[in-house]
Amino acid sequence: MIDVALVLPFEDHRKASGLYWGSAEAEVAAWNWVKKALASPCEKVFQNGLFDMHRLWRTYGVPVHNAAHDTMLLHHALMPESPKGLDYLGSVYTSESAWKLGIRLKHKGTIKKED
Repeated sequence: MIDVALVLPFEDHRKASGLYWGSAEAEVAAWNWVKKALASPCEKVFQNGLFDMHRLWRTYGVPVHNAAHDTMLLHHALMPESPKGLDYLGSVYTSESAWKLGIRLKHKGTIKKED
């Protein structure tokens, strides 16, 4: 059973610098946390994990230990005829609408930002 999901940002396109973290030291600390978490023996679940794991290793030298599942590949095995993007899977397997649609509507002012 999956108990925790985590999104750790590194880019913020709302800021002129494009960086999420306020300082280089804070970003290094965040990367060190990512390395430690991905080296832990707990199972990791990815969406399009082969891309992420390749990028983490080749670009940042961060290996992933115990990658157990990939939601994109599992969904594709169940329904190969349907889309396998995160926006589609989120709308099918959760009670949320497609997340990209929500972002687009927030930017257009169609829906109000939640406080």
